[in-house]
Amino acid sequence: MLTFLLKHYVFLKGAPKAIKRSAAITIGGIALAIAVLIVCLSVASGFEDAYKKSILDFNAHVVLLKDGGEIGDYQELMSDLKSFEGIVAVTPFLYRETMFVNKGVVKGGVLKGVDFKLMPKVSNVSLKKFAATPTRPDANTPTRPVYLGKALAEKLNITSTAGIRILIGENRFEKLLVIGTFESGLYDYDSQFALISIRDLQDIFEMDDAVTGIEMKVEDPDDAKKISSFLQEQFEYPYQVTSWETLNRPIFEAVHLEKLMFSIVVGLLVLVGMFNIIGTLILRMIYKAKDVAILSAIGMRRFFI
Repeated sequence: MLTFLLKHYVFLKGAPKAIKRSAAITIGGIALAIAVLIVCLSVASGFEDAYKKSILDFNAHVVLLKDGGEIGDYQELMSDLKSFEGIVAVTPFLYRETMFVNKGVVKGGVLKGVDFKLMPKVSNVSLKKFAATPTRPDANTPTRPVYLGKALAEKLNITSTAGIRILIGENRFEKLLVIGTFESGLYDYDSQFALISIRDLQDIFEMDDAVTGIEMKVEDPDDAKKISSFLQEQFEYPYQVTSWETLNRPIFEAVHLEKLMFSIVVGLLVLVGMFNIIGTLILRMIYKAKDVAILSAIGMRRFFI
């Protein structure tokens, strides 16, 4: 008796084909919708992790800037920052916007002056030198080395060691020697930035020993926001302390918005599947209504039915 009831009502043996097909389509539809939701959210989370890695490979976890100008006493500030708990390494940097010119190709970008000895302690950007090509130097051969972002080098048609000109003022150009490239993983950085010694950049623009800011690496990147808030209390205006999350907030807000839209769109598919299940259950209830009445009439318990 029990076996007959299971086959007849649970597995719908002898039921109309329309009900069986409806049940199969509903189950397949909602399973597909949930699978799509999981895949979409996984892809969005993967993008977020990739962005985070690329950003942290090029940028520091915490940055100290000075409102309205460069920092002149940065050596003393670096010594103070090293004493704070949680800060692993510090290094100065200097930004200057310029135009890169090579064989008629002009591209705007940013020269970032760094200390190449300290930079590896804060940044994970790998510098790739071009293969050495023996050349006979002359008076016109530039001597200040520079690394271009990989995408920037491709736009300027540079594939080996070569000279390049940069605009440093009205009708004033300076020659640099491109000795290699770097790749951060984010096109925005690789297509706009060039790395040069901070001393060379100060000499090119005829400025004093000053920097744009100080970059810091902390033990845990997720604690960067908390540490930056603490440092802001220690260093009053005009100093400004910012974490990598705040500097790159638009990117992560865009990723979060994508994840939200994925959830809404695929959630609607799940909702449609849910209504299909409800419709299928109603059909199965209607199909069983007469039999339920008969089973009740012959004394079968309600709980068992």
